[in-house]
Amino acid sequence: MTQNVRLERPWGNGRIVWIRDAVADDSSKDFICPADKIWTPLFIEVSLKATATVGNRSISMRLFNAANALIMTIRSGGNIAATQYGTVLYVFGASPSADATAVLDLTGTAVATTSLMMGSPSLYMIAGQYIRVFDQNAVDAAADDMVVSFHYIEYDA
Repeated sequence: MTQNVRLERPWGNGRIVWIRDAVADDSSKDFICPADKIWTPLFIEVSLKATATVGNRSISMRLFNAANALIMTIRSGGNIAATQYGTVLYVFGASPSADATAVLDLTGTAVATTSLMMGSPSLYMIAGQYIRVFDQNAVDAAADDMVVSFHYIEYDA
């Protein structure tokens, strides 16, 4: 049985949205709230497959305002080494922690070497604000493969 989920807020009903950015050969992704919407992020799942280029990848999530000013940064508590695969799950509304290591493998693959769950405060995003998920060390930015799934509630502004 299918149910429609409607979440009430002062500005109206919201709908749950899921975006998956799987463009190959990059280690940075941006998600921008459009002019006529308000977003409430629920969670972001980041999977990174590192190339053989030596260096530790460290996944970070940043929130910027429309003028590109940094509002918030949450850096994962672990690293993904060369030729390895890792996942990071940012959960909004969970207690923020710079070193939350609740182990979880969202991919079901045996090759995952780093699986972290990071807490993030609840927030609302308005027009022009954006979230960037990236390898803070930019070890092999043009060749590492990052897949990001972003789940949020979208409201009409």
